Amino acid sequence: MKQRLAKFANCIPLWMQLSFFILIISTVTIFTLIFRNFTSIRNLTISNQYSLSQELLDLESENLDRLYQRAAGEIDRVTHMRARAFCNGYDEDSATDFQKGVRDAVKLTTCQLIDNLQAQESSGMGIGIQSVSNDGYSESYKITNAQEKEAQLYSTISNGLRGTGLAGAICL
Repeated sequence: MKQRLAKFANCIPLWMQLSFFILIISTVTIFTLIFRNFTSIRNLTISNQYSLSQELLDLESENLDRLYQRAAGEIDRVTHMRARAFCNGYDEDSATDFQKGVRDAVKLTTCQLIDNLQAQESSGMGIGIQSVSNDGYSESYKITNAQEKEAQLYSTISNGLRGTGLAGAICL
């Protein structure tokens, strides 16, 4: 095997052998540098994204808890605590299909209310702002005062709990 390799190498001029050797060494070196740099940047990027995601999740969970409390308060106000009493007495094992549907309606309404509260807070709805413009991006809102904002929340609750008996007789 060594004799064949030596015989083959003797057939190729020395300058070609050196050029080929330099090309292989350069390629391996560049590949190693690029791979190491890519790996370190990738790991740094992944750790940065993880820490940023964790911070956002922490902020979101704090915000979600606050919005959940506000939504529960709005539902309690509109249903005169009937929804809270229903949920406190709810037993999954003995619940009828209707009761399960009511429980799902309360959950869905709470989620919709949280979404509405988040949208109202982030956009300034209900505080006299009719439109917002930020570097070429603009939004316009129909809701410009506190009464309209409360009416939107009331409508979300009454529509979400319609037919459950929890909202009572709603006078519009």
